[in-house]
Amino acid sequence: LMFLFADLMTAKGGVTPEILAAVGALAGAIGDKFEPHLENFFKYLKYALGNVAEPTCVKSAILCLADIIRALEGKFSAYAEESIQALVELTKNESVDESTKSHIILALGDIGLYCKEQFPNHLVPVMELLNSAAQHSLTVAPEDDYEQIEYLDILRENLVEAYTGILHGLNEIQMSKNYGPYIPDLIKYMLIISDEAKYQPTLDLLKSAVGFLGDLAYIYGGDLKTQFTTPEFQAQAENMISKLQKCNRQDCKGIATWTTEQITIVVKSE
Repeated sequence: LMFLFADLMTAKGGVTPEILAAVGALAGAIGDKFEPHLENFFKYLKYALGNVAEPTCVKSAILCLADIIRALEGKFSAYAEESIQALVELTKNESVDESTKSHIILALGDIGLYCKEQFPNHLVPVMELLNSAAQHSLTVAPEDDYEQIEYLDILRENLVEAYTGILHGLNEIQMSKNYGPYIPDLIKYMLIISDEAKYQPTLDLLKSAVGFLGDLAYIYGGDLKTQFTTPEFQAQAENMISKLQKCNRQDCKGIATWTTEQITIVVKSE
């Protein structure tokens, strides 16, 4: 199939969204067996990422890149540096639309999770980028602007997933201390976006935010006792967890129970 895609790219004079979607699907289907094909394909993928004159192609390239990262996991590491640089540059380009940039955030989180050895050198600029997007995500869309409401919901979900991926990646290489300076603001962010009256978070977003708090508690333990024992945190966290416990989804209930256990351990720590 990759030979066929190469012939198509040659015949069409470049990469098309259809080819990118097909390659991403192939990578997802065969997993790390895709690795031998990436060396030749990556140059086309990188070109598509930089082809800002074709917005559809850029978005398809980002989605394809994310599919490949998840398929190869750590075996994508050799391409992490170039990919991070290309993605960060795209976020600075004003011609790239908001929806596309939200997918960039998710891809950066995937690199942080799976290419953990290469990621620390890029932590500061990537976190600056994510935190800037997080501030934008706190915009309250007009009630009748359904497209903007959906975009902001997706942006918040992608941000939480990216923050979580980076946290796990750093923790796996014993560099979670590098994440420490960002934790206070990230805790505040999770509490804010879970505000029912202001943002009406989806269950998936609530589950991810609660799970992130549980991850922080598990990884940092008693170091977070001061932050986890404030009245504001306890009231909002209890509200978030309660909503998950009352829903009819077992995955949500499981996250709620686990996070409650981890936070309790932190609060009771000496």
